[in-house]
Amino acid sequence: MKIKALLSELTAFLKPICKNEAPFFLYALLFMDGILIALHSAAILAIHFGLNVDQRLLLSTEGGYGEWFKYVQEFCIFLLFLKLAVRSRQPIYGFFTMIFLYATADDSLQFHERAGDIIAVRIAPYIPLASGLDDVGEAIFLSLLGLLLVAPMFFVFIKMDSKPKKTSFRCFVLLCMFFFFAVAIDVLHGVFGSNVLHLVFGLIEGGGELISLSIICWFVFRLNKNATARQI
Repeated sequence: MKIKALLSELTAFLKPICKNEAPFFLYALLFMDGILIALHSAAILAIHFGLNVDQRLLLSTEGGYGEWFKYVQEFCIFLLFLKLAVRSRQPIYGFFTMIFLYATADDSLQFHERAGDIIAVRIAPYIPLASGLDDVGEAIFLSLLGLLLVAPMFFVFIKMDSKPKKTSFRCFVLLCMFFFFAVAIDVLHGVFGSNVLHLVFGLIEGGGELISLSIICWFVFRLNKNATARQI
């Protein structure tokens, strides 16, 4: 039932986009996502045919064009959730604020990559993998971090009133969509070494993250603009 509820909430977000009812702000964000995804796709084709390309065109390149746009998205979402937390005085939006503050810092300073390297060294004697241990270490670190954040969020969530609870649940659904690409697809991306599949999974991961962040940014912006205090 909970999976069905998550899917129904995701469908509710996609309906305005499919019916051409979403505002210009969302379309502008998605347009930027589309340009960056197209540049990454063109770079993949160029690499496949043996051409030299600017690595900044790839969504998976640290400090590339896609990464910089993602930093801007995450920081804007952090500010929007901060405003929502102050306005609503709901503790759960404080957790969302902390998550996106960490996401912005993590992407720019590579916290989870460094933690993943440390964990990989510790688990290497127990997991006989020739490669990919760094990605396993990163997944373990992010899972533990997620548990530390989600556990208190759950206890706050169950004590909320019905209308704010519905709104915060939608925020959580969108967060799950983002983390599916940022964590689950990221692990698969790391498994495929440096071949073409690695670049394709980089496209799925990076493109999925950008689109998810655009939808989150639009949704939280809309909450700040349109929702009443009782709804949030």
